[in-house]
Amino acid sequence: MPTRFFPAFACPHFTNERLYVHQIRALPATDDCKMFVCPKQSLMAAMAKEILANTPECFTLIEQSLGSYTAFEVIRSALSRLKHLESTSKAID
Repeated sequence: MPTRFFPAFACPHFTNERLYVHQIRALPATDDCKMFVCPKQSLMAAMAKEILANTPECFTLIEQSLGSYTAFEVIRSALSRLKHLESTSKAID
């Protein structure tokens, strides 16, 4: 299953493959893992549109922090294309 990672935007020094390097290595090579960073976009809807334009018809989206807002736009725009959504943003007690 193609897997796309969408990080938090508030961490510009981590918005590359380093953030998810361990997760990407743990997934099978057949999962076609890629990291999305949309530096040219300032609106969540535009980011979601860019993600959808550059992903296969069916994919898994793994998001973190501010990336979750964009994930909501992906869900709103193309729920049928999203096979699985995973959030890496967890509350700390």
